[in-house]
Amino acid sequence: TSSGMIIQRKSSDTFRKSGLTPSCGPTRGGTLVTISGVRDVREILIAGRTAALYASTELSVVASSPTTDSEGLAAVDVRMAGSALITLPDLNFEYVAPMSVSLIQPTHASSKGGAIITLIGTGFTTTCGLVPVVSFGSNHGNLRTTAVISSTMMRVQAPPNTPGSTDLTISNEGQEIHKQDGGIRRSRSEEHTSELQSPL
Repeated sequence: TSSGMIIQRKSSDTFRKSGLTPSCGPTRGGTLVTISGVRDVREILIAGRTAALYASTELSVVASSPTTDSEGLAAVDVRMAGSALITLPDLNFEYVAPMSVSLIQPTHASSKGGAIITLIGTGFTTTCGLVPVVSFGSNHGNLRTTAVISSTMMRVQAPPNTPGSTDLTISNEGQEIHKQDGGIRRSRSEEHTSELQSPL
């Protein structure tokens, strides 16, 4: 493994009803993952690295995904009291690139809303079945028209807001990017656009 440990894994049909939520997170780690269908857990490895245990119930455990060097699917191994390390069958945690934003176009929009804002960056994933939520101040962008074009591009329709600078926040599966005071500037003109001067 990448951590240099030698791991003896055993697979078992006992865990066919196990669940993993969410099933993906950024390579920088820190995603709180709930594994159901397990009890009395002593150790969890994701991608061969130890996941810190946070909480447990009779049939589930919460752990924090460790950092990793690469994107892709990773095996999830669990060791319960008195057992060897067991690989959960058919359950993988997928590491994705952390979210980042390098460009917002346009950065000026009408306070009436309706403008289509394009975000360029990384980590705009829908792997977990969720579309990233983009907020303009306290108002969410139109969720029905938010579209993830690729992992590096997404578009969202801006909601109505008061004129002036507006904070921009993008969140997805525990990740959050916040652009304070100036991510998008509202004006009464519907034709004024400009490039982002300072990336997130």
